[in-house]
Amino acid sequence: MTENALRFGVGDPVAGRRAATWKVWATQNSPDVYLVCRRIGSAFKLSLHETGRWHFAFGSRDLFDEDAVPASRFISVYESPPPLMPGLTLACRIQTPWSAHTVPLVESEEPGTVWIPPAPENQAAEVVIFLYDQAPPPGDWAGRDSMGTRFVGQVPLSNGGAVVAVCSDVALVPIPETRYNETKFFKGRTLDDFRSPDLRMITWGLHTDGSIVLLETRVEVNRSDESAGR
Repeated sequence: MTENALRFGVGDPVAGRRAATWKVWATQNSPDVYLVCRRIGSAFKLSLHETGRWHFAFGSRDLFDEDAVPASRFISVYESPPPLMPGLTLACRIQTPWSAHTVPLVESEEPGTVWIPPAPENQAAEVVIFLYDQAPPPGDWAGRDSMGTRFVGQVPLSNGGAVVAVCSDVALVPIPETRYNETKFFKGRTLDDFRSPDLRMITWGLHTDGSIVLLETRVEVNRSDESAGR
């Protein structure tokens, strides 16, 4: 099925470092919109359906061992937020802290990606995904003048609307230390995968305006069982 897609990520081609890259797309036969972190691929996807029924879901139950298959592929289910104004909905925000662009950037592996400059220290680069009922005219996008947002890209929708991505630098939300007493893995993954020097984490929740917020950052793991010799 033919699709229209936009690929983007926070990265510094000169320094040769990046954070995760993302893809937002729609097919030419449907106005439904999809978003994935490209590193995760089809394992985990945000679906923004025209009906207003939105959800995060695993791509397949085959990702799990037989004794760990979840009861449902759906992780979180939402209703679309009310429009900011007629014809314009703020769907989601992707925040990348200033310290998260630590992956070696090989542009030949990321063809067509729009690179967004990393945020200054103690800030985050925020990409905002807007849904338009009617595609905006060229050179016009939400927050261009009032918030100083920068244009990232646009995806046309089959119903005449558009997905528009813009970016700006925002205050960094403090990330608390997280403790997990029980961890479940995809099929073929083990605790050894936590030893990766490039371990990443994606968390999500709802903004006060009803939009979905995703935070992508690097992770440092302190394992108490290793310090105890286990």
